[in-house]
Amino acid sequence: MMKILIINTVRFNRNGISQFIMNIYDELSKVEDYQLSIVANECFDVSYLNDIVDKDLLYVLPSRKKQLFKYIRELYKLSELNFDIIHIHGNSQTMYLETLIFRKYKNRIIVHAHNVTNSHPFVYKILNRRFKASFKLALACSQKAGLFLFENNFDIVRNSIDINKFIFSDTDRIELRKMYNLDQKIICLNVGRFNKQKNQEFILKIAKYIDSDKIHYVFVGDGDLLNYHKIMAKELKLEDKVTFIGNTAEVEKFYSMADIFLLPSHYESFGLTLVEAQINGLHIICNDNLPDDAIFTNLVTKLPLDIKTWTTFINNSNERQLTSNNVIKATSLYGKSEIANMIIKYYNSIGEEAN
Repeated sequence: MMKILIINTVRFNRNGISQFIMNIYDELSKVEDYQLSIVANECFDVSYLNDIVDKDLLYVLPSRKKQLFKYIRELYKLSELNFDIIHIHGNSQTMYLETLIFRKYKNRIIVHAHNVTNSHPFVYKILNRRFKASFKLALACSQKAGLFLFENNFDIVRNSIDINKFIFSDTDRIELRKMYNLDQKIICLNVGRFNKQKNQEFILKIAKYIDSDKIHYVFVGDGDLLNYHKIMAKELKLEDKVTFIGNTAEVEKFYSMADIFLLPSHYESFGLTLVEAQINGLHIICNDNLPDDAIFTNLVTKLPLDIKTWTTFINNSNERQLTSNNVIKATSLYGKSEIANMIIKYYNSIGEEAN
């Protein structure tokens, strides 16, 4: 029996890292010789609970940010258990904390990068050398994320997706448009947490600039800046042109509802929503500095963050493109089982070396 500990260093809510972990967990839990344990930082989204095979192996620890010493104490307790693989997911060199606590497992530690920026470069520069010497294998969700965190000597493991969930559904399109009274509208969709990175403020400025009753903007997601954007929409008198859905466990249905997908993020390590939107056949406009790792069709237009330029493309966007080729390509590049098989090879290789 191979005992595997998966550590999520960000809050375990509905975000990219958590979704990747759960997608892989769903596949790895089918491997008979694996015993999977998960460390959740601060919380564990209830929508994921039904997917956990053994809830006794789910460890929800105190907040890594707000209760650091309690977090460290609980993590040390876990380090006393015997694990064959430690797989740590995070955004920066601060994952050195986890590798330090589990240092006796150094030759069994995998560090997985999911971001392309940091807010404390001086601190990270201090940690960088020690961090790079503290693990066995470096993985990254994209070339850009790997270069940012490791510079070299890393393998790319793309984010995985439940492909079938995001295939276009005419039933979902009709039902949601009727539910929100948007039958005759051209719908621009954005999916993501409301924070500075995702830059939803840019979309509200576009909505004000275009000033068309034919176009409606739907935002799916929550976050610290959700109320800020609701207030901004009201101040710009956009209440009739904007709908805030909030958090939902059925985000895939809203892709089918939409006509255009907008992603003006200042940065993305991968861009999971780009893959989801392409599978669904949506035409997409995104910031031109986003990585290409999530682009596999001709549906994506990359533009600088200029309101007039984006407005022109929104006004001239074509009908959605429904083709089985999108699904076939996505399955080979991002399918859950395909990505899980890559992880399994890494786990088995490290396990054999350690023994």
